[in-house]
Amino acid sequence: KVPQFGEGANFPVTPLMLSSVSARFVRQHSLWRGANPARSWFFTKKARSALIKIKSFRPDIVVLDLEDSVTAAEKRSVVKEYVATLKEDIFGGIPVYIRTGELGSRERVEEDVHTFIGLHHVKGFILPKVEKAEDVCNMEEIISRAERQKDLKPSTAIVPLVESSKAYFNLYDIATSSKRNIAIIVGGGDFTASAMCEEHSHTYRAFYSKLVLAARAANIEPIWSVHDKIDSHAEFERICADMKRSGFSGAAVLTPKQAMLANMAFSYCPKQLKWISDVLDLQEDEKGNAINLIQPSVQESRQMIGPPHIKKARTMRERNVAIETSTAKAGTRNEDCILPS
Repeated sequence: KVPQFGEGANFPVTPLMLSSVSARFVRQHSLWRGANPARSWFFTKKARSALIKIKSFRPDIVVLDLEDSVTAAEKRSVVKEYVATLKEDIFGGIPVYIRTGELGSRERVEEDVHTFIGLHHVKGFILPKVEKAEDVCNMEEIISRAERQKDLKPSTAIVPLVESSKAYFNLYDIATSSKRNIAIIVGGGDFTASAMCEEHSHTYRAFYSKLVLAARAANIEPIWSVHDKIDSHAEFERICADMKRSGFSGAAVLTPKQAMLANMAFSYCPKQLKWISDVLDLQEDEKGNAINLIQPSVQESRQMIGPPHIKKARTMRERNVAIETSTAKAGTRNEDCILPS
């Protein structure tokens, strides 16, 4: 039996074990199995009065920031505010992740993990400035120790945030470095500064493409960077559609409007849902044939359907069930996609 995330295998992963971990562990994480889609990751550092409003925006995931937006002078008060907020459960069941500081300040990271691990709805930690697999292994060690100290099951997730040229050459090793990894986020702004390139240049796209392939090979979710032009909604829609076509599962967002648009963009529109249904219905009706044909309408070309299409349709159906379950719990519904599929 392959160990599942959170079941046994509660030893810390060390750099010397990376090759064996990559070979032995098949990651089947709980992001989708638990009906928690990952279309919008809402990064925020707000006062309590503003945090209360977040659940009305319905991001899929809330990220409480302890890195870029928090100064050393205000950190203690911000942490106190976050802890009080989590104990009151004001996010309405939305999964919460904590973005810690970078591992260069290991003692501060250890303190952050110990403070938040085990709190209600805190599912894991986002580790910034990850450049190599050992960074994730060190975070794994910190989390494992905190879980043992608090007598918690080994179920806390890690989400590496990769942001540099050096990380580009280590993406697969980073993605497969821990059984706790459930997603990997690309930091576009820091990467463009590191590589001295422009957004959407060939260099920029090469980094993004390699991240998607590394994440899919590791069976974790690739998440697109924040879009810092927070009032350019049409541009954000267009880029979300492009990132979805490129294989990303969701986006980091900074505003309520971006959260709504990301949820729409990374959902399935009616045409995609019909394709899923047609492919899976055909497979059930024609079990004896490996290859079949579908034709969405008389105006469109017939499409040859084989095992790869069936595999893709099944994955899309599972994710759509997660999205529908999540929106049903929230008392909302996904409107038809307004973006290109």
